[in-house]
Amino acid sequence: MHPTAPKIVTDCKGLIDTAERGMTRATRSDQPLARIWNSIASCLDEQLHTLPETGHLRWVPAHLT
Repeated sequence: MHPTAPKIVTDCKGLIDTAERGMTRATRSDQPLARIWNSIASCLDEQLHTLPETGHLRWVPAHLT
């Protein structure tokens, strides 16, 4: 366990969008990564929406010209 979330950079904008929507939406049964988001939310005391806000989950676009 780590006292804070690690800093993660991703090129998948969907991960940022999901985190911003919060735990309830991320862990719905129709979400393909619900099980993973549930584990992450458990480690973060259900505060998924704070990941992008604090810069711990950051989007960097890929495949640019």
